[in-house]
Amino acid sequence: MTRRFHRLSFLLAGVILLTITGCVPRPPTNPPSQPFPGWHIDLFRFRASAHGNLDCAVCHPDITTEDAAHPDPARLTQDSRALYDYGRCASCHPEAYAAYEQGVHAAARAQGGGKETQAPTCGHCHNAHYVPIATRGQVMASTTLVCGECHAEALKTYKDDYHGKAVLLGRETAATCADCHGAHNVLALQTPEEAIQACRRCHPQAPIAMAGYYVHARKTLQTAPDDPNRQNFALFFWVQLFFVVLTASVLAVFYTHTALWFLRSLHERLRRAPAHTVPTKEKSEGEEYWRFNIYHRLVHLLVMTSFFLSTISGMPLKYPTTRWAQWLTQLQGGVEVMGILHRVSAVVIAIWCLMHLAYIVHYVVVQKRKPWGPDTPVPSVKDFKDIWQNFLYFIGKGSRPLFDRFAYFEKFDYWAVFWGVPVIGLSGLVLWFPEFFSRFLPGTVINIAHIMHSDEALLAVGFIYIVHMFNTHIRWDKFPLNKVIFTGKESREELEHERPLQWERMQKEPQRAEEMKVR
Repeated sequence: MTRRFHRLSFLLAGVILLTITGCVPRPPTNPPSQPFPGWHIDLFRFRASAHGNLDCAVCHPDITTEDAAHPDPARLTQDSRALYDYGRCASCHPEAYAAYEQGVHAAARAQGGGKETQAPTCGHCHNAHYVPIATRGQVMASTTLVCGECHAEALKTYKDDYHGKAVLLGRETAATCADCHGAHNVLALQTPEEAIQACRRCHPQAPIAMAGYYVHARKTLQTAPDDPNRQNFALFFWVQLFFVVLTASVLAVFYTHTALWFLRSLHERLRRAPAHTVPTKEKSEGEEYWRFNIYHRLVHLLVMTSFFLSTISGMPLKYPTTRWAQWLTQLQGGVEVMGILHRVSAVVIAIWCLMHLAYIVHYVVVQKRKPWGPDTPVPSVKDFKDIWQNFLYFIGKGSRPLFDRFAYFEKFDYWAVFWGVPVIGLSGLVLWFPEFFSRFLPGTVINIAHIMHSDEALLAVGFIYIVHMFNTHIRWDKFPLNKVIFTGKESREELEHERPLQWERMQKEPQRAEEMKVR
């Protein structure tokens, strides 16, 4: 035991002696806050990097033992990236350095006037001592962050674009800063000819007009008076403002409508309202009438599945930095798989849209029926009166309005689809085939389509999954599921209670009532 103690003591004393004499490298006592401070290098990280097989003298032929042991304190307070002559990188990387000298960074250094110390060199982007041996995904992530150190505003607008969002979600084929501007021969892409060459690396058939698309679009009015993009940025601002106001106003009105309806129904339930106000299961087992035929149920099934599929495959791109978006992306197999699912849902949406247009033509032309009236979802003056009366009913100042076959909130659901599908569908086509539409439309249309597609989808998701779900399934008398859209049938008690005006019309037309009756 005593012998082991003496061995440990001698070992500890030797380590202390080597540290004091400087044989073991030590970090500075007060390390500076610069990203590359002083001469202290982490040898473990250096050996694991791409330059780990090189000796120090290869890049630092003028280094001396005195420099390593007693570095100049004045140099420790400066950024070593600005001190080192990165022209030495050309000895091992002649092609990369020759390309760098042709770019805007080298041109800025050549101008002088202080720019020679601000413009980036090899070490600003690569960190010569710890050059990583990275995968494509790691290179993509590091590229955007490195460029963002000097171009913070450009990085912000890039992350608002599809390319940046796809990178954030892990798509390795998405374009990064270096893919468009170049990694070494960095170009500003100020002319359409330069910009379209960058676009054609991923879109080989892109016409020259596609160069008008702004990857770094700013949706603001606060731009410099001499900014050539001022007019287009203002257009993007007003388009987005329109959809923000539309989304906020629609959701505010109907969220209020839903909250008041819920509170009113809760109040009546706590007061134990009369049984006739909430149809019971026993009463619903009597006569039944058809509300939806097989066509209506099939179309609704297509609408429901395509909307759900487009939601889970599209919403992660709107909020790519959130954990749920990244989890949902991984669950679906990545951004590429989500893109396929989103396009499949778009095709299904196109199918049921065409089916419904054909149904309308058959309804009017073949059956020779009026495209308006109580049996259609076309709005009438009574609907506006019902809205007011229903709000009074919610706050206890009136009675519940009497509805016909379609209530005002059901008509709004129908026409909201008629508004939303063309907006989302047409803008989605532009985003799906940007090369085709750029042949006869300016590239700025792609930016506008991006705003329309994204914001209108947010409105649809916020409305369907809360307002529509409550109106049809979550309210007390339907919870947890309203089966009518799946079976097509509703009981006589439900018909008398929820659609008394339709029931009255059916009593006046016995033949029509007999046709609607379930056998």
